[in-house]
Amino acid sequence: MVDFWGDEPRLSNGDPLGYLERLRLHNEVFGDFTSFVGIGGTANHRRIITRQPIVEGCGASWEAILKLMTGELGFTKLRHNHGIGYEDSYGFVLGDIAVFDIRPANVIMDADDIPVVVDSIPVRVTEDQRKFLLR
Repeated sequence: MVDFWGDEPRLSNGDPLGYLERLRLHNEVFGDFTSFVGIGGTANHRRIITRQPIVEGCGASWEAILKLMTGELGFTKLRHNHGIGYEDSYGFVLGDIAVFDIRPANVIMDADDIPVVVDSIPVRVTEDQRKFLLR
């Protein structure tokens, strides 16, 4: 998950509630249908179980990603990803939400040529954090 050292973002180990908040925020931003199923695993190795629809397709082009994020959803592309997500990924911000790790492997173009975002790293940001990200 993403937390902030001052206004600067960094990756950190999340806890179960943080993971569920990330899923909820991803659903809010992208209209996804990832749902909480339950808790599984063994007494010493608990796991959160989620379910999401199967999406068949191929990775989106950078052009399609920018069209989705900036044109359709209204996000602003960050100049760099601040080390959040894969090195080749983009980060975006809109209002009090920043989304990281957006890249062709995480944006699938389905059979109807509709982009579906999976495994993003969304986070709520303060106004100061937003300004830092946009520098």
